Amino acid sequence: MKDRLSFTNKINKYLIISLLVIGCGLWYSTYRQPSKIQFVQNSEKYYNTVDIAEKFETEMYLENLVNINIATKEELMTLNGIGEITADKIIEYRTLNGDFEDTDELMNVYGIGEKTYEKFKDKVTVSLNLK
Repeated sequence: MKDRLSFTNKINKYLIISLLVIGCGLWYSTYRQPSKIQFVQNSEKYYNTVDIAEKFETEMYLENLVNINIATKEELMTLNGIGEITADKIIEYRTLNGDFEDTDELMNVYGIGEKTYEKFKDKVTVSLNLK
């Protein structure tokens, strides 16, 4: 005689397997995932990868900006529309008038008008506060 499971035994087998899977899922969601209290107490351990990606992108963006208050001549020359003479004028203006308070002040430098400023305005900053 063939050893076959009856229909009832098959249902019981699948029911037990389903309950085990559900139980493991509940255990994982309860004990392996941080609660709100755990997250607040140790937020460095539990992080959101989207937040990390945004922070990384922001830091990378800020690191690629040219800080016009501390930039060297070579760094200023990396900006579109800024050559050697204009870079010297920016440094001279900064030396005579102090730090720029806003990037718009670059248009006060002789040789930089609105059109030139528009070419690189998204690539400059007056400070790099990464933290």
